Amino acid sequence: MSGIGLYHYLVIALVLAVPAAIIWTSRDQRVMSRGPYALRVAIFVAVGIGILLTIAFRVSEILLYGLMGFYFGLFVALIVWTTQRLADIGWSRWWAILICVSGANLILVIILMLKPGMRTPPPQTP
Repeated sequence: MSGIGLYHYLVIALVLAVPAAIIWTSRDQRVMSRGPYALRVAIFVAVGIGILLTIAFRVSEILLYGLMGFYFGLFVALIVWTTQRLADIGWSRWWAILICVSGANLILVIILMLKPGMRTPPPQTP
């Protein structure tokens, strides 16, 4: 299979994954508790491990490009989930920028999975 054909699979995966991530995160939910956040982060990590295994065992380039596109969509969703979780613990949503910083993202995710949410819901912001 040619290299251009493989890029088509990556584009198709991106076209499907990004809207799916937006739909999955666009509910009326403005905050997220620890449990759902931890579950979604686990899915994100599992897909990342699947990409590494696909590379290590050279399973299929089509599968690799499909997983990479899906992983990008999950990354977009992870940013949204992180902002929801930050709102639940009462922190500024701007802390979600740390998801893009290597090393700091791991610390932020661990804090978000361990810190309990606020007892009263935060004020709604547009």
